[in-house]
Amino acid sequence: MKLTLPHFGLDEVEIDSDTLIEFPNGLPGFEDCKRFKLFHLEDNSALFWLQSIDDPLVVFSLTDPGLLHIFYEMALTDEELSTLQVGADDELQIAVVLAQQAENNITLQSAVHANAKSPIIINVSKRIALQKLLYGSEFSARTFQIPQGIQQESAPLPHCLNEVARMRPVAGDSLRSIA
Repeated sequence: MKLTLPHFGLDEVEIDSDTLIEFPNGLPGFEDCKRFKLFHLEDNSALFWLQSIDDPLVVFSLTDPGLLHIFYEMALTDEELSTLQVGADDELQIAVVLAQQAENNITLQSAVHANAKSPIIINVSKRIALQKLLYGSEFSARTFQIPQGIQQESAPLPHCLNEVARMRPVAGDSLRSIA
């Protein structure tokens, strides 16, 4: 399958359709985007890009919440378990969406936000995911001190690919094992 990545300046990238992640309900605000591909730089296992297959202009920056000292204890509802098709041996991973703050249409390098209140839950065994909204939790979309390995100093997220040739599709089964 060929994919266009306009955010990264690539006309076409060949990807394996078996490695796509499906969001059966889409994402809030992006309900029509149901199929995604996870990418990262070969030498940076802390920052990932979740690229929509259904709309090439939609891409999200993700990271492991543990790198930001965000630790979740949550229960999935029966509906969420059903959506994720969770089986006894399935592995679930959690990721948070990153965004940079802008003032007057200028991106601020130091103001990176992690949406801790709406983590992405991925059933890596079945490649199915959803975004869980944590109502009434202590988490919020707030600014975190982003570790050096996550924030690139040369350009804003998600446009921080200096050497596009070093970007590769994620073929592994989890955010930690793909690096």
